[in-house]
Amino acid sequence: MLRRLIICLAVLWGVWAHAQELVVEPQYDNAGTFHDGLAPVQLNGLWGFIDAKGRMVVEPQYERVLSGSEGLRGVKFNEDGINRWAFLDSKGQIIGDPNARGLKRYKGGWAAYKYFDDLWYFIDTKGNRISDMGWEDIGGWEPPFAAVKAGSQWGIAHIGDFGFANPVDDPAFFTEGEAIQSISGISEESFVVQTDRGVKLLQIGKLPYQVAAAVIPIAADNAFHRRIKPMVNGLAPIQMSDGQWAMLHKRTGSLVFKGRFDEIRSMQEGFAAVKLDGLWGYINRQGKMVVPPTYDRAFDFSGGYATVRSGNLRGFLKIEDDLSISEYIPLQFEDVFRFRDGLAPVKFNGKWGFISNGEEARPKLKQSPVKALIPG
Repeated sequence: MLRRLIICLAVLWGVWAHAQELVVEPQYDNAGTFHDGLAPVQLNGLWGFIDAKGRMVVEPQYERVLSGSEGLRGVKFNEDGINRWAFLDSKGQIIGDPNARGLKRYKGGWAAYKYFDDLWYFIDTKGNRISDMGWEDIGGWEPPFAAVKAGSQWGIAHIGDFGFANPVDDPAFFTEGEAIQSISGISEESFVVQTDRGVKLLQIGKLPYQVAAAVIPIAADNAFHRRIKPMVNGLAPIQMSDGQWAMLHKRTGSLVFKGRFDEIRSMQEGFAAVKLDGLWGYINRQGKMVVPPTYDRAFDFSGGYATVRSGNLRGFLKIEDDLSISEYIPLQFEDVFRFRDGLAPVKFNGKWGFISNGEEARPKLKQSPVKALIPG
């Protein structure tokens, strides 16, 4: 039995050496993706940060960490018996007010803080509040628009001077003839509303001097549906009221690929994961099956790579130069996360380490230019 295990390990390490480089050996209880040169790792229940060479830059001391963006990463810690949240920069230094009760990661130069008054506020990348208005909830944002809740009403606000009459402290509220329970998935000036009757995809109508909500035609029937995923590159996956899946084409309002698949994920980087007869594969924007249904689970492409799972093993697919898809790393890991900055966390024998795809780490993401339009 021991000899077989040694042989299996030797084969596995041979595959690793051939397909990619293992740059940080599996040794951590948990791990997250790299961003701006650092990755979170967990030891003995606490999180710290390592660099690309596996050196511990920030000793484990945080209870939770959020995925990094725009050079900053949210962390949760306990101080004086009080749970607090704050953002860390790439040097491990706290940025802004370290007294939040919750936070949401940066996107387009904005983040959201929940303060001890139980209200959410938008902040810039220096930790300064963008406005004095606080909300009960924030359903997401894509500059310059944000979905916000005040009292029992949901609305769309915008931040900065973009030529609209509804400033951040005075959102454009709306109804669908019934109570809107939540707004989510704001993307490409569209958003998903949840009501008692189901979900509907709306778009932000930019009327003269104001922001309004307008319904995107959905097969000309303006119907409610079971599920709608955020709009990506003009396409939004929809599960209709009869259980069938399709893609909503935003420009025409038509439904494509209707009834062809058991489930559809977002169209990312020209490909969408689709489920057929219990297995997952990938289609391109024309609906052609590029990867036949093979896997028990398949995820979105990001940076040219996607993770897939069969049974208890995970691996990676890659988009090639001719826009075909290859199995870049065979299914061999107990768990994986996506490549970021050329590195990906992988789990083997109960511990996490990192592999490299051989590509150069991406330069630091610069702050969105929308920041320059936000009043100081």
